[in-house]
Amino acid sequence: MRNRFLSLAIFAAVALLLARFEMRRLVLNIDEGILLDAAERMAHGQRLYVDFFAYLAPGSFWLQELAFRILGITLAAGRIIVCLDFSLQCAVVFWLMARLGYPRAGALTVLVFLGLEASNPVLLSPSHRWDSAALALLSVACGVEGHLSGKRMWWILAGLFAGAAAVCTPTMVLVAAGTVVALIARRGFLWPYLAACAGVWAAAAAFMLARGIALPFLHQLAWTAANYARVNVTPYGRFNGGWQGFLDSTAAAPAPLRAFLFLIAALPAILPVVSLLGWLLAWRSVSKPLRFSIAWMLAVMVAMVLTTWPRPDIGHLATVAPLGYALAGLLLAVRAPRWFGLAVAAVMLPWAVVSLVESGQAIASAATIPSPAGNLRLAPAVRPAIARLLSLVHPSQPLYVHPYLPLFYFLTQAANPTRYSYLGPGMMTAADQASALADLKRNPPDWVLYLPLDARTVQRVFPSAPADSVHFAAIENWIAANYRPLNPPLEIEGYRLLARR
Repeated sequence: MRNRFLSLAIFAAVALLLARFEMRRLVLNIDEGILLDAAERMAHGQRLYVDFFAYLAPGSFWLQELAFRILGITLAAGRIIVCLDFSLQCAVVFWLMARLGYPRAGALTVLVFLGLEASNPVLLSPSHRWDSAALALLSVACGVEGHLSGKRMWWILAGLFAGAAAVCTPTMVLVAAGTVVALIARRGFLWPYLAACAGVWAAAAAFMLARGIALPFLHQLAWTAANYARVNVTPYGRFNGGWQGFLDSTAAAPAPLRAFLFLIAALPAILPVVSLLGWLLAWRSVSKPLRFSIAWMLAVMVAMVLTTWPRPDIGHLATVAPLGYALAGLLLAVRAPRWFGLAVAAVMLPWAVVSLVESGQAIASAATIPSPAGNLRLAPAVRPAIARLLSLVHPSQPLYVHPYLPLFYFLTQAANPTRYSYLGPGMMTAADQASALADLKRNPPDWVLYLPLDARTVQRVFPSAPADSVHFAAIENWIAANYRPLNPPLEIEGYRLLARR
């Protein structure tokens, strides 16, 4: 009971912290607007996959739409789901470690996890990855309790959460598959777990059929299978821009500090490997009461890492990192000498706390400006440009953003004349470009936010993208013929605001 109370306290404390510092912070993350713009369209009556393009599974769109319908269409409402996801992850990491007998190690692990991940200014953005990872982690917690207590109810809950995770990210079905194998080996509670998973998937399918989006969703899955992977394949643990770029950016630091910064940045890729190898080496000394829980957690951790394919880069691995933190913390608590665990805590904990405090101070000092999406906190350096953009582009006014930053649609509440929130370089087909161009010609927007791209810029984020696929020549030629830059110019993160001639 005490551990459950402490877990709830951690959840509440982290949620309040994020509500204070994260929910209105504006970070121009290229992916954040994917969910926000789509959920806004849905809140206004448009149908997912039918009235606009979306290549993700429906679960996260439904969660975001629900938040908008309850709380209104604001950035704060757009961030509430991811803030709850992360708060839940912190609470479950502690609960898992405490339930297995190591509450003090759990508290230290949560502080490190919170400090390192919450201090990243671009990480905590709405994403189906956060939603599915939080649900899968909750499924693990219920399963561990079901194993230790022997109660069927917990395995039913584990199945419900695992099924919901797959509705947000279909590859999370690997978590359910790994659990099925574990339950077959355990010889118990397999059918309640499977029935709960199947019930969630059947309910989601029935809702999609009722909305008329089931067949469009299948077509979208086929599009994703054919087009997404070919430009999104990255090596395991890749840093956006490449690790050489990271090392160059820290070249002025002393060698020990530089190595430590590299370790911190690479931790989401390192922890799964260290946890798996460490527990395999220590397996003979693991007590029998712990064996099933540890083995299952390791299997789920590996499954969650596999779900990041084809982009197992640092950003994606960070969203599924909690089990890696928990298993590494348990490994230190169970097998490492006490002095070694204390030494790791003495190094990691101060760094995590300092990172979190510095991030909070930066947010607290940020300027606040009103917008159609509510009050925004943003860095003073970009405040004039954002304020000018909002003074020129008004809600419901036609705006087209090319090629890929749908957050601008959400911030301005402008009307996108196309069915595409973004055009992914190297991903979109000739038919996609033709469809978007036909929409633009049919309803030319008053404004265009345009980012000139080159192969090097695209390949920094999408290293597998062919160099000859970064441009949408027909659309770019049409923009050049029909739009002109402002005088004085307005540029935000490389995007130039153009007015219709």
